[in-house]
This record gives sequence, structure tokens and C-alpha cells, in this order.
Amino acid sequence: MVASMGRRERDRVHAVRELLEANIDTPPTLAELSRRVGVNVTTLSQQFRQAFGYTIFGYLRVRRLEHAQQLLRETDLPVSQVAYRVGFSNPGAFATAYRRHFGHVPRDEPRPIAADGGCSPIH
Repeated sequence: MVASMGRRERDRVHAVRELLEANIDTPPTLAELSRRVGVNVTTLSQQFRQAFGYTIFGYLRVRRLEHAQQLLRETDLPVSQVAYRVGFSNPGAFATAYRRHFGHVPRDEPRPIAADGGCSPIH
């Protein structure tokens, strides 16, 4: 989709994507993004969707959920802490979004095995 865009538009949407990636947990507002790349919100939103197939908010949500999945698989953080860490203020809303995106709730994600193998010593 990006191939059909002019160089200026392509550079603009890539700059916005980089800004979102760099600030995934506290992203700039649409108004701030549009000011930073020098185009109005409507045009920016249309060009971003044309380039990446998502609205800016939709892209951000998918990236947050992908980051959450990585945290769940690689750390032993509680689900609520993962939710907060990726920018969700409500663990319930996080669980719902996660289930809709991945088809299962976050607690069903494979988790790392504890260093002691998950077994406690017998005394």
C-alpha cells in the first residue's frame, strides 16, 4: 500500500510509526502527532491507514498487545502488571482486548518455567 504513496506521505507515516514505537506506553496524541509531522489529523489518519491497514489507535493497540504477549511469555510478571506496563489502565479491559486479538485470555499464555523447575524443596 505504501508504494502508491508519494515520498513525502511515505516519510510522514513512517515517522509517525517510529514515534509510536518509541513511546508505546505513553504515545503522543493525534493532535501532537499531526503537529510534529506538519499535516492535519484527518489527512494523517487517512494516510496512516492507507499505509499500514490500521488506524493509528488500532496500530498502537496491536503493538501493545504484541508487547504484552512477549512479556507474558518471557517474564513472570502478573497479568495486571503486564497490562499496566503496556499502557492499559484497566486489567479487565486488557484481558478483553487480549482475548479478542489472540483468541485466549492472557493467563492462558505459556509462561516461563521457574528457575527451580516450579518445585519447592521437601523438608
